[in-house]
Amino acid sequence: MGKVLFSPLGLSYGSLFTAIVLTRPDYVVVITSGEAARNLDSVLTAARRHHPNFQVEHHVLEEPFADFVAARRRARELAQAWAGRKGWQFIVNLTGGTTVMQDCVTYLAHLLGARLVAVVDRRPSEEQLRDPLALGELVEVPPFEGMAAEIGLLKEQEGMGLGAHSREMGVVTPVVQSRTPDLVRGDVALFMDWENIKLSVVDALGRVPDIQAIKKAARSYGRLALAKAYANWADPRHRGDAEALYNQGIEPVFVPTYVDVRTSEVRKNSVDVRMAIDCIETALTSQHLTTLVLVAGDKDYLHVVNTVRALGKRAVVIAASGSVAYPLTYVPDDFRLYEELVSGFVGAQKEERAQQVREALNILASCVRELAESGADNTLANAKTLMRRRVPDFQEERLGFPGFAYFAFTAEREGLVRIDATVQPPRIYPADEVNNRDGQPLPGATEWAALIQWMKEQPTPQYPQQVEKAIKDREMLRSLPQLKPEQFVSIAVSNGVLIRFKEMRYHRTEQKMVPHLFLRLNEFDPRVQVYLGLATPEAAVPGMSSAPDSTLEGG
Repeated sequence: MGKVLFSPLGLSYGSLFTAIVLTRPDYVVVITSGEAARNLDSVLTAARRHHPNFQVEHHVLEEPFADFVAARRRARELAQAWAGRKGWQFIVNLTGGTTVMQDCVTYLAHLLGARLVAVVDRRPSEEQLRDPLALGELVEVPPFEGMAAEIGLLKEQEGMGLGAHSREMGVVTPVVQSRTPDLVRGDVALFMDWENIKLSVVDALGRVPDIQAIKKAARSYGRLALAKAYANWADPRHRGDAEALYNQGIEPVFVPTYVDVRTSEVRKNSVDVRMAIDCIETALTSQHLTTLVLVAGDKDYLHVVNTVRALGKRAVVIAASGSVAYPLTYVPDDFRLYEELVSGFVGAQKEERAQQVREALNILASCVRELAESGADNTLANAKTLMRRRVPDFQEERLGFPGFAYFAFTAEREGLVRIDATVQPPRIYPADEVNNRDGQPLPGATEWAALIQWMKEQPTPQYPQQVEKAIKDREMLRSLPQLKPEQFVSIAVSNGVLIRFKEMRYHRTEQKMVPHLFLRLNEFDPRVQVYLGLATPEAAVPGMSSAPDSTLEGG
């Protein structure tokens, strides 16, 4: 019992030394990197000269510069580990380490309702480098009024008693209280800096953003009444995006790119300016809206967030981890990492939900058959609508699925349907239909399982010719002979299952480095996660395997 100090540790380690000496904790938890951990013994030895009695544990982040998702996962694990220990006072030092380390401890502070402190060293930088273990100052950081977390995380926190524990400790900030508690649910406006989020997600994950996942996150705050996406739609990089967004109920807003007529140099367009104006105007004129969700990572949007909150609206930011300005992770009322919206999930419990999942999958297959026979538009959204007509209280989340796409891909993996994700929104077909509406071959469970499993087993990226050869040699298409190996590779890339990229390799003949085309498995793709068992546990459906055996007939 006593005080626990959570602190980052970077290559400059004076802040940890000062934090230990001045907070005098009984236990210290350090978040650090492999390289910075080498300094830990020196810091602890120096600190124990002033405060000898404390215990230490440290946690190394494998990617301390860019992997926000893993860092937040570690924060949740630590919160779960400490939440049940009564009688401890939690202190979080915000100073030191990389941005990812600081985000980790900040997130942990929100989960535990911890007291926040920061270390200040007013000496010149040269003197700090010469003597890093000089005692600095400790500054109390005013507590946040609260941060609304993800709906699933709030449930998780309630389950492990974080809110109650925070109250026991006398913490000013209840963990599950929002900054705007009177705005629990209402109408929501969604504004997307499409260029920012698309390029960020393509760079990080190798595919375009999941529009459904973003809309689902926005709808967790209330009814989605307005949705807009901003970009220069004439840019070849966004070819077809405007139509896909419009079909998902999101209004594409055109923002031109300006070119310097003297130099022909392309100037940065004014997406952020146009979107900022629309956000403020909407907050001022639309009284029925309670929440504005901004999908963007640029620091410029910080002014929008502050203004929206000052006008009495809840401000939420969604951004990819590699492109978000740090203040946008803690200034809004809520911050959501895009990677967490599309990553795996904890599935249904074996005994309680297995039969329910099986019945729901069969109902989906029946609905898909009805759509096909009626000639109706066979999008995933329409299939879900038809399911809800038959089962009014159907919600995939209750069955352990984070989104309907995961549920639908599970049905495909079981050989009940086929899904064409080369188009947006994706379309769903009965299992016995081997061609899509354009007459193109439609791979099923057998083909997808064989390809995904083989790609997973490869230790390095593969040349396209290697993948095509494996498809042929392993007879992956024997149930769909009209589909050629090169076609299947192209379909897999279009579906987001495979990522095509270039890498410089030495060419012996030309005796120089030249770009080579490679393929790798996209493990962030919902279909890939389902087939590998990363997103649908075997316990969810009796008899399910992580992926169908490639010897199955009929796909």
